[in-house]
Amino acid sequence: MANLIAILGSIGTALILLAYIPQIRHIYKEHCTGGVSVRAWSVWLIGTILIFIYAIDIRDSIFITIQSVNLIAVVTILLLINFYAKRVCHSKEKLMKKKRKK
Repeated sequence: MANLIAILGSIGTALILLAYIPQIRHIYKEHCTGGVSVRAWSVWLIGTILIFIYAIDIRDSIFITIQSVNLIAVVTILLLINFYAKRVCHSKEKLMKKKRKK
């Protein structure tokens, strides 16, 4: 039973990592942060840090791994938001050009 729980924890960690990829890819590919809330991601970062500290305290390896993934992903997203701040998405830029031509 312990092995099953460890496997489920590993699957959960992988799913969490996969869940961040679309947001990171969108910001990186589009060079756009429109609609992305810095406040929400900042709160998410604080929560992740607090849970990470707790995971270390209870010495739960799966929990520590999950929070490490969360921490890396959230910091990556916040860095990308900062780097691409105030840029218009390429897809929206194309729509704006089409509207101007009409």
